[in-house]
Amino acid sequence: MTPLLEAPLDQEAAWMALDEIFTLADKYNSSDAYLELMRFVGRFRFYSPFNAMLIHTQMPGAPFVCTSRWRRDYRREIKISAGQL
Repeated sequence: MTPLLEAPLDQEAAWMALDEIFTLADKYNSSDAYLELMRFVGRFRFYSPFNAMLIHTQMPGAPFVCTSRWRRDYRREIKISAGQL
């Protein structure tokens, strides 16, 4: 049996990830903010709650998102500079 290969632990990256998680969690410290998040997550039924929450943290109020369906169903390509003004 082959032993599992483990990636070396990057403590700096781990601390930065934890810091980001705590910062994001602090945004939802009121009932109104949490209710807004739950309503947002509920609109994205085809995404896991975790992924919908990630969408919310990156772009609160996003009306829709689409992944590989852009190319497959709509034959569209995402322009890299489209979100920049």
